[in-house]
Parts: sequence; C-alpha cells; structure tokens
Amino acid sequence: MDLSRYEDDGSRDDVLSINEVLSLLEDDHPSIEHVVVDIPENNVPRDALLGKDEFERLGLALAKNTTLSTVCFHFSEGYYDIEFDRLFVLRLLQLMNKNRHLFHLELHGLDELLDEALYILDPFLKYNDKLCSFDGSSNRIRTTEMNILMFALTRRRWPLRTLQLDHCGIDLEVLIEMIKLLNEKPKMTPRNISLAFNDIGDKGCYCIAEMLIDPKIHLEELKLTSNSIGKQGLQFIAAALSARSSALERLDIGSNSMTDEDLAAFMGILSTTPALIPNKLSFEHNRIGVYGVRVLGIVLASRDTPLEMLHLGRSNFGFDGLRAFL
Repeated sequence: MDLSRYEDDGSRDDVLSINEVLSLLEDDHPSIEHVVVDIPENNVPRDALLGKDEFERLGLALAKNTTLSTVCFHFSEGYYDIEFDRLFVLRLLQLMNKNRHLFHLELHGLDELLDEALYILDPFLKYNDKLCSFDGSSNRIRTTEMNILMFALTRRRWPLRTLQLDHCGIDLEVLIEMIKLLNEKPKMTPRNISLAFNDIGDKGCYCIAEMLIDPKIHLEELKLTSNSIGKQGLQFIAAALSARSSALERLDIGSNSMTDEDLAAFMGILSTTPALIPNKLSFEHNRIGVYGVRVLGIVLASRDTPLEMLHLGRSNFGFDGLRAFL
C-alpha cells in the first residue's frame, strides 16, 4: 500500500485517506503487508504532506505492527529544508526501531540525514532477526555512513539475504571500508549484494575479487552495473570466479562500456573452469559485437548445463552476432 499524502477529495473511491490507512496499520490489519511512505519535494503544498501528528501515529503504528513485511521510505531531495521536517523523520525512525517483524526495509533519499538515521536504526538492524533485506539506494554514502551500516549488519545473529546500495556514489575508499568490515565477520556477508550505478572502477574490482575467493564468504549474487569497470577490472573478477569452489548464482556487469576484446578476455579466463561460470549472466548495454558474442557462445557451449539466464540486450552485435552465438 502506498501511503497517501493527502485526504481523498471524494473523486476516487479506491484512494484511502491518511487517517484511514493509519487506522488500518494501528489495527494490525492483515491485508496490509507492504507500506511505501513517499515524501515528495518541497514544491508540493505543505498541507499536502504528512504532518507532525501523522508522523507520530505512523511511527507508533509501525512499532507495534506484526503483519507488515515491507516498509519503504522514499524521501525526495530538498525535503529537509525546514528543521521540523528533520525532527519528524528522525522521530518516525526512532519509533519504528522497536519493530522486530519486518522482512525488508528501504531508505531512499535521506542523504545528509543518513548517518543520524543509521545510528537510530542500529538496534533494529542488529536485533531484528526476521530482517532479510535492506535497500539503502539513492543515498550519498561516505565512509562514515558505510562504517555505521556495516558495523550494525555484521553484529547480527544471521546475515542478510540481500543488501542493495545502488546510486550511492560509492567509490574505492568507501568500498574498501565496506569490505574491511565484512572481512572481520565474513559469515555475516549478505548472500546477494547490489552496488549498481556507483564508481567502483578497476581497483575496486580487485577488492571485490578478494571477497569472491574468500571461502568464508558465501556470496551468491553480485550486481556491478555501471561502475566504470574496464578490461583490467573484468579480468580481476573473472580470475576470482574461476578460483571459487562453487559458481556464483548471478553476475550483472552491464553498462560498463565492455568491448569485444574485453568480453573475449573475460570469457577466456573462465573457459578453463566452465562449471564456475555464473548460472545467470547480464552483459547488456555494452559495446559487444559479433566477435564478442562468438567467443561467448563457444565458451558457454563447453558447459555441461545451459545457463539459466543470459542478458545481452542493447549491444551492437545484431543478427550477425546472434547467428555467430548460436
């Protein structure tokens, strides 16, 4: 359910007012499993936004609710220009901190509030054993925020299933901080990690390669879409994949300007251990031509079992490349 920001004007029967939605949450209504709190930019009239009383009621309802599985907070840029808005948001998270039933939490667009929010949510992230997925995308994550987040996640009883940090401006320095903390508690590494649309680069791939070959880290899916990864970074990743004891379930390295030569070098390394090629691969939105897909097809044909998924969309090989691949 998308939490409405306004009272229904009566023109639509299927739109619930804020008060109606809050009442359902307060009553632990079993029909509500997902709640999205979408706060728009400041060009929306102030009286159309959640006010102090609504934030307080929402926080109290989320703290006590036992039927929700997912809560998503999407805050648009510029919402925190007014000081009391900041206090409302932090108060809401403080109240929600008591919930121990959520499976998935999203925090988008907190930016300068992120460090304070993560401090407040530290007990929730550590002690909610049911939590299996955290999405902190679309926040500016620096070393301070990464340290707070990973410290909490590595102190859990069980690891997360999924950690998603897309569009967070993560660079080499921040990535090193993340992996350093994971190396201290390798069994707490999430099974699925998405770091799409960041700035990891080739040197970052070297760090990720070390994580991939660590036998104490049981990574299953890795998403590195659009991370300025070149030929050297791809080779680091391929060498690590071929040195693992078991194959990744999924690898996504689309939108990295990969050329034919890059893909050929990547698959050439994996050709020595075809069984360790990930079962799901995405190379879409690269500069792959006929030669690249021909090499890809030859290497994949050496596997005993076919891939479960292969994405090559928005590349340059056309029908000639399709024929070469088949």
